[in-house]
Amino acid sequence: MPINKTSKSLKLTVWILAGLALLLLIPAGIGLVWAPSCASCHLPQSDKLAEGVHARNACLSCHAAPGYMGEMFYRQRVWYSMVIPLLPGQDSTRVTQNESCMTCHGTGPRRNIAGGIIENRGLRVDHEQCMDNMRCSSCHGSIGHSGTTQWESRYAMESCMTCHSADLEDGTTISCNTCHAGELGDNQNPNSVFAAVHGPNLIYTHGVGDWNTCGPCHSQEMCAACHGEMVPHDQFIIRDHSNVANDPDNQCASCHQNQSFCDDCHGMEIPHPDGFLIDHAAETDRLGEDLCYICHLVRDCSTCHDGHVHPGGPRMWFEPRMLNSP
Repeated sequence: MPINKTSKSLKLTVWILAGLALLLLIPAGIGLVWAPSCASCHLPQSDKLAEGVHARNACLSCHAAPGYMGEMFYRQRVWYSMVIPLLPGQDSTRVTQNESCMTCHGTGPRRNIAGGIIENRGLRVDHEQCMDNMRCSSCHGSIGHSGTTQWESRYAMESCMTCHSADLEDGTTISCNTCHAGELGDNQNPNSVFAAVHGPNLIYTHGVGDWNTCGPCHSQEMCAACHGEMVPHDQFIIRDHSNVANDPDNQCASCHQNQSFCDDCHGMEIPHPDGFLIDHAAETDRLGEDLCYICHLVRDCSTCHDGHVHPGGPRMWFEPRMLNSP
């Protein structure tokens, strides 16, 4: 009897597992040819798509890889990441692949973006060069269903300058006429870093962008007129900034106006206040030596401490000149 009960339990378990497996595999079979409509959940995107230039395209035309296998994979992801949430939803179907764009825009009259420079709405672009290691959606992320996502990727000046500013030896690269063919009108990104940096608050925002993209238009002398010779900072500024800050010609406070900008990194008031040398032993005990070694070498301490049995004392207090001795 116990054997029969065990056998029945095992059979029941097998049937249950087989039933669950069948339920999970049914969507896989259906997904070969059909998946629920994207508009079931993404109605705003679907409505916006119907109003735009891609109204004749289905969602999978952009979000699935070209070909039957790409469409089948797309349907499977819909079933198993959205309808039956077994797989993570963050996957390649959320990003438009370049291959999907090129099925329409790669060939045909007025579509061959890989065939040379295209001029449109005040801009001229050599897409074949720009597409190298970039997604089409990085510049044209709003073309499908504009206004329905939290943040849309659009082309902006700073995106172009990451490459154009790197080739300063080529005179055509830094010429405005290389890319600009006329007034842009509404063909510009109002939410870009470039727009913010060059907007009505220019005097406050002009340093928040990537300084490496400023050079093609703005000379170093323009920066130095207000900020001193060390702006834009080079790659060694962290190492050398103490010497830079001590040079009166470098007006650090023109940008770094809050004392906390220095103090937050150094863990104490920087530059050191008057009288710090006399009290630095107490500060070292309070904060620990490791904080000192962020800026100072061990020999900065040993120069004085190893050369004197009892450094400091009344003589130092009454002879201020010793405070500045090496």
